[in-house]
Amino acid sequence: MSKIAFIAPDKQLFLQGRRVIQELGLQGEVEIYLARLSRAVKLANKLEPSCDVIVCRGGTARLITDSVSKIPLVEIPITGQDLAQAFYKSKKATGLENPKVAMLAFQNMKNDVEILADILGINLSIYPLNSVEDIPTCIEQLSSVETDIVIGGMKTTTLSLRKGFKAIPIESGNSAVRTAFLEAKKISLGRKIEKERSQTVKALIDYSIQGIISINRNKKVEVFNHAAEHLLELKRQEVLGKQIDAAMPFLPIKNCFEGEEHLGIIKKIKNKSLIFNIAPIKVEKDIIGAMITFQDITSIQEMEAKIRGEVLSRKFETRYTFSDILGYSKHICEAKRIGQTVSSVDRSNLWGVWHWERVICSEYSCRKFAEKRSFCCC
Repeated sequence: MSKIAFIAPDKQLFLQGRRVIQELGLQGEVEIYLARLSRAVKLANKLEPSCDVIVCRGGTARLITDSVSKIPLVEIPITGQDLAQAFYKSKKATGLENPKVAMLAFQNMKNDVEILADILGINLSIYPLNSVEDIPTCIEQLSSVETDIVIGGMKTTTLSLRKGFKAIPIESGNSAVRTAFLEAKKISLGRKIEKERSQTVKALIDYSIQGIISINRNKKVEVFNHAAEHLLELKRQEVLGKQIDAAMPFLPIKNCFEGEEHLGIIKKIKNKSLIFNIAPIKVEKDIIGAMITFQDITSIQEMEAKIRGEVLSRKFETRYTFSDILGYSKHICEAKRIGQTVSSVDRSNLWGVWHWERVICSEYSCRKFAEKRSFCCC
């Protein structure tokens, strides 16, 4: 599914948006829908799991923003050019040089409109809207004597025409629509990068051999990985969203929210000796949570023993081979032959190794050579 959803509240904007999407070459990235108000909210909730960003306009955009919190929305702005176009159409529709215009607008539609109306000679009255439900009430308050024409969104226009008023919808220009789609593309790309990083961190946490628990500023568990389930013998669903104090009252979580770190806390839990590290999670100067990591001490000891064994075994590994010895004289070839014979002796047969070393030294007057080189195997 496309990552950008364009929800057009009217057919005119739907067709306009489709043309702009084709111009920008975003056909494969944007899915277009025709819906407004409550239907648009239901659609936005349905799209939430698979969509990165929504593009919308006017009262429908305001309603989606208030109702759907987990998905960003890019609003197609009402520009000065769009308002100037609406005022021009108002003059043309009424045939008046200074028409009395009633504008029903949400806060997101009021962009210095009073100044523009004065410049264009419009006698403007603004009726602010806090919600879509305010529109019928505002229209009922309009007087035919004081209002020559009404401008606003699609619902405002429809209800005004039913009441017998002349009405002009405010339409967005191509420039505003284009800007909104380009902004939505940036947001979609940013969310993609964020998701990739999030999945990387999730994989690191889930497949870590350490138990990892993350809590928010309210001390509620937000992360509880597989290793934590195994070590504490608790199911993730039983812990997520619960207070950490209830599950682990023995940990000094309170001090952590005061900025303290606690390292190497050893506790015996269900016949296991666990070592805990607790550190605050800071964003700038604010502590927004804490991270708890822990592991089984027995596994640490076993790992240390294994590492020591591997390090000791490497002491008996050869660094050079016989092919690294340069020269083809009789003495060198004979020395290599004897060395190859010695190398075939089992390491555990120390007497055999010592015996052959004595043989090499005696055959080639190793003592004289050693006096120059400061070593001797005898």
